[in-house]
Amino acid sequence: MFDNKNSTEEKPLQVGLLFGGRSAEHEVSLMSARSVYSRVALKGVRWVPLAISQSGKWLNQEVSTKLITGEIDRIPQKFEEEHNSLLASVKKNLPSTIDLIFPLLHGPYGEDGKMQGFLQTLSIPFVGSKTAASAVAMDKSFAKNIFERHNIRQAKYFLLTAEDIKDKESIVKLEERLVKEIDIPCFVKPASLGSSIGISKVKELKELLPAIRLALEYDDRILIEEFIAGREIECSVLGDWQECEASKPGEIIPGHEFYDYEAKYFSNKTNLVTPAQLPAKIEQQIRELACRSFRLLYCDGLARVDFFVQENNEIYLNEINTLPGFTEKSMYTRMWEATGLSYEAVVEKLLKLAIKD
Repeated sequence: MFDNKNSTEEKPLQVGLLFGGRSAEHEVSLMSARSVYSRVALKGVRWVPLAISQSGKWLNQEVSTKLITGEIDRIPQKFEEEHNSLLASVKKNLPSTIDLIFPLLHGPYGEDGKMQGFLQTLSIPFVGSKTAASAVAMDKSFAKNIFERHNIRQAKYFLLTAEDIKDKESIVKLEERLVKEIDIPCFVKPASLGSSIGISKVKELKELLPAIRLALEYDDRILIEEFIAGREIECSVLGDWQECEASKPGEIIPGHEFYDYEAKYFSNKTNLVTPAQLPAKIEQQIRELACRSFRLLYCDGLARVDFFVQENNEIYLNEINTLPGFTEKSMYTRMWEATGLSYEAVVEKLLKLAIKD
């Protein structure tokens, strides 16, 4: 239950559900928002849909509500062109009565600190990590550097840009470096994106260049990363950087070559196991490592931390996601449900954490 301390009339808390956005994960964000809006009804809370188009325009309440209820599937072009500037759309369509925002934006311009900085500047409380933690966690190369300094086991990797494939000589050098430092198979991925968009598994050297070019369509900095053979294990974290708790881990058994965008959101072949069947000692290590990673980046609210667990039970940290999906298939809430905390209770805890901040 939420009580409005500023009103004797006990007006409900106006919580903006912020979704859509400019990234390649626009559709995932829409699915997350629809799930929260349709599944969670909290006493003392009123959801206010706030949609952002892929051009960055903030849309009005009528269109936002139609989108989140499924009355329309996508934003009509005329609403994209409604305002001359992003600023005008924000000034017109961000209600002054909003008490709190629950961002359900995934990827750049929503999960990477930009929106968090904007909301902090406006002094609007919001769910999730603040600007610096969001930015660092979103950029895999920055997060990996921090985890490496704290001796957390990860896959071998190196960072590159378009400059590293500018000519034939540089491509040959890159191939030599790959074979020497990482070897094949390997993964090529954008440094700052989620939902496995732009990621390729390279099994032959001839596949390297096309994979790099694909990743560069989404980011100007990309990672080449060692392939770790092992189980894909995830763990949900709830709390803040001072005090947090981790869920029972879950396991992803993808029906595809790897857990790509199709496997995450549309495939019926992917098997999501919650809780994962792990030795008690390994489960405890994963939960402790999930919270430790969360605290090292000074995260707040929520995160999903992904791991690989090899046959010999060696644990590798893969990445941390500070605004995981809330779709029907999303593991974040499924793992909490397996731990004894319902979808609705998770959302309520997140709102209370944001108010406390």
